[in-house]
Amino acid sequence: MDETDAIAVRLPDILRHPEDLDKVAALKADFARKKAHVDTQLRAGLESQLEVTEGV
Repeated sequence: MDETDAIAVRLPDILRHPEDLDKVAALKADFARKKAHVDTQLRAGLESQLEVTEGV
């Protein structure tokens, strides 16, 4: 299961009622914030691994 499938599985749980569509902008911002956090962690881990590998 890739990331797109995982998100598609969650959408029916998140958007159960028509008024839930009003939450889409907030949900999108929350997912973007979480993605940025994960990207930052991955970047830091990659830099750490490169330092170890390159012996810096």
